[in-house]
Amino acid sequence: MIRGMSQWMLRWNYNLGTYTPGSQGICSFWLENTGDTYLYVSGVYLGFDWQGEKAFYRECGRQIKPKSNVYLTSMQFDIPRTRSGTILYLTGIDLQEYDALNQKWNKIPTWRSDRKYFIKSIPTPYFRAFISRGIRPEDKVVSDPIVEMIKDWGFKTVTVGIETIADRNLIDEAIKNEIKRSDCLIAVATGRYIDAVSGVWRT
Repeated sequence: MIRGMSQWMLRWNYNLGTYTPGSQGICSFWLENTGDTYLYVSGVYLGFDWQGEKAFYRECGRQIKPKSNVYLTSMQFDIPRTRSGTILYLTGIDLQEYDALNQKWNKIPTWRSDRKYFIKSIPTPYFRAFISRGIRPEDKVVSDPIVEMIKDWGFKTVTVGIETIADRNLIDEAIKNEIKRSDCLIAVATGRYIDAVSGVWRT
C-alpha cells in the first residue's frame, strides 16, 4: 500500500486455515516500511461482516524504521455459532510519518481496506453429499458455484467424473456405490437440449 510520501505494506496472518462456528481465532499483523522515513503505528483494525460498520481495534504503539519489517500485534476474535460459510472482513491501520525536516510526526489518514478478504467457517461433523450433475464445461459453469455453497454448509461433495474417476463401462455401478456411501444426494439440473416442439430447454 502507498499513502502520501510514505511507502508501506500491511500484512496479516490467521492462526488456522479454516474455522468452525463458535470457535476462536487469532489474526496477527506486521508492517513493512519500504520507504525512507520513520513510521509509527498506533493501532490496527479488524472488522468482520457480522459486525456491520464496527470493527475490532487494538492499540500497538510500534515505531518502524526505514527498510524494515516489524510485528505489530495479534487480535483474538470469536466466530458466532450461527455463522458458517464465507466470512468477509476488512483490515485497517492508524499511522504516523516522521517529518525529519520539521522534526515532528504527521498523522496519515486512517487506512481501511475494502471488505473483500475472507475466511471460511465450516460446520462439523462433515457430511458427505453425492452431487448429481453434468461434467461438461458448460454445465460446470452453473454447478461449480452451487457446489461451493454446499461445501460451505459443511458437506464433502462427490461427483463421479470429478472427485472420483471410474471406468467408462462401470460408471453406473460407481455412481450407485458413491450414493450408498453418502449421507444425501443433491441433483443440479442444467440445460441439455432444446425441445423441438416447445422450444424449451430440457435437462
